[in-house]
Amino acid sequence: MLVDKPKGLTSNDVVNEIRRVYHLKKVGHAGTLDPLATGLLVVGLGKATRLFEYLKSNKTYVAEITLGATSETLDSEGPIVKNDKYAEKGIREVKDALETFKGKQEQIPPVHSAIKINGQAAYKRTRNNEKLEMKSRQVEFFQIELLDYKDDVVKIQVEVSAGTYIRSLARDIGEKLGTGAYMSNLQRIKSGDFDISNAMSLEDIQQEKEPTKLLIPIEKGVSHLPKIEADEEMWLKVIHGQTFGSKTDGNLAQIWHKEKLIAIAIKTDDLWQPNKVLV
Repeated sequence: MLVDKPKGLTSNDVVNEIRRVYHLKKVGHAGTLDPLATGLLVVGLGKATRLFEYLKSNKTYVAEITLGATSETLDSEGPIVKNDKYAEKGIREVKDALETFKGKQEQIPPVHSAIKINGQAAYKRTRNNEKLEMKSRQVEFFQIELLDYKDDVVKIQVEVSAGTYIRSLARDIGEKLGTGAYMSNLQRIKSGDFDISNAMSLEDIQQEKEPTKLLIPIEKGVSHLPKIEADEEMWLKVIHGQTFGSKTDGNLAQIWHKEKLIAIAIKTDDLWQPNKVLV
C-alpha cells in the first residue's frame, strides 16, 4: 500500500500503525523517510515484504534548501549556524551549481544517519560524542530541476538512485555556491513507478471501515520485470526450487501460474532459478 507519511513520524511509526490497522505482524517499508520528511512511503504487508529488493529503486523528491547557513544534522533540526559572510546568489549561479550534480557522484552521507558503523547506527555514535569519518559512496542524480528560488530558499525536484541523501546534496550545493546550506523541507513524490497522487493519508487509513480495499496487488511492484507463464511441469519445478528453461530475455522475471504471481526467478547460465517462491 502507498502511504503519505506526515511530518513528525518515523517510517517505523507508520509501519506500526499499519500493523495495528491490519492486525498483521509482518509489515515493512521499502525506503526510510526521516521524521522531518513527508510523502510517499511504500509499505508491504505479509509476503509482499519479500519483494522489496525487486522494486525499482529510483526515488523523486521535492526539496527546499536554505542558503546562508549550515546545520549539524544537515537539515532544519539543527543546530543551525548562520554564515556571516553570506552574499545572495543570482538565479543563474544557482542553476549552474545544480547542473554540476547531474549524473554519477561521490557523496558523503550525514553523520546523523542510520548507516551502521561497526554494528551501530552512525547517529547513535554521534550522539555519544564520537567523531566519525563517513565513507563516500557513489550515487546518481538522474534529474535536477529548479522549481523556485526566493528569500534564499532553493526549491528543487530531484530524481536519485537508492542510498542518496538529499540532506547531503543540500550541504554540497551550499559548498558549491560558497554560501553554506541545509535542507529545510523534503517531500518524496515518487518511488519507482509509485506516485504520491495514489497514496493515502494515515488518518484516512485509520478511519477506513474496509481497509483491505486500500491494498495494491503485490504484482504492481514488479510489473517492470518480464513475465513467464508456467505450465504444470514448470509450476512443479518452481515450487520445489528447481531450475527450468525459458527463452525470456533479462536476468530477473516474474513467474505466473493460473493468473497468480508465484515466484521471482533469476537467470543463471541460461537456466532460470526460483529466487523467491510466494506459494
